[in-house]
Amino acid sequence: MAIYLGNSGFVVFKRTGVEEGLITQVDPADVNITARRLNFDFGNSEFMTGDLVEFTRLTAAGANSTSNLDFVAASSFPGGAASPQAEWYANVDEQGGVRLYDTLTKAINGVTTEAAVLVAPSSAYKVKAVLKNNTYRCFGQLQSYELNTDREVVDVTVLGENMRRSISSLISGSGRMTAFWDYATTVNICRNDAEIEASNYYHQLVLRQQQGSGFQAQFIIRQPEPNSTEKIVFYEVDALVTDVAISFEPGSVVQSQIEFVTTGNIDLRIQKPTLLQNQLINQTSGAYNLTNSAGRLGLTNP
Repeated sequence: MAIYLGNSGFVVFKRTGVEEGLITQVDPADVNITARRLNFDFGNSEFMTGDLVEFTRLTAAGANSTSNLDFVAASSFPGGAASPQAEWYANVDEQGGVRLYDTLTKAINGVTTEAAVLVAPSSAYKVKAVLKNNTYRCFGQLQSYELNTDREVVDVTVLGENMRRSISSLISGSGRMTAFWDYATTVNICRNDAEIEASNYYHQLVLRQQQGSGFQAQFIIRQPEPNSTEKIVFYEVDALVTDVAISFEPGSVVQSQIEFVTTGNIDLRIQKPTLLQNQLINQTSGAYNLTNSAGRLGLTNP
């Protein structure tokens, strides 16, 4: 008996980065107030348009400072009050200049008047920039994907035994994705409310030197129809991009081919769609305590 899943399969993934982040210096000359543009000395592809970046002011000794980040106007801070640490979505232009935005959509559009208002800092100082985990977003224009899981087998036969003995060892994974190449967001083809990521992101990701090429992904195998009570089936992995190729032929569409390896657990999950939408990590309202007085998960204040 054949099983036809139709157009259920798609991929959602999350941008990730190393927790150490990058340290740079903010200088009054690096702040273009009129253009609302910062000229950081980050290397090429270290931060990309759409990245959620957390900035932390540092002391001369490299410790976290209690002084506020003063290159952004207080009104443009999340919550409307200046602080020593804050997060914005970045838009990186062709010259490496950075504009800061409060939403991903605004960052991708890159409209100057919607960027955070900048002010000249009182002095030069160091800041640490860390790429934060975003919410899952749909991989747009996906054509196909393949995910392989392999378990190594170790031969533990003792010399002289009559029967060969083997035991299972570590699990490793790898795979590839093929998509129609695009550098801009497109229509939502994933039947959910996630924002769309273009395949060009992987072409940039593989070039990122200091923060690595890691991402988190959910490979959807079965997606119920909207408002259905049926369960969703998907693999959840952490992965590194190892190879990206682009296929071009005159008269044909341009395709991206992305290869990756997994770096942690490979989980096959079956759950209700509402549970998938409500991830354990709360993106806007703080973190979860392991237990509270009732022995259950408890939400802390931001």
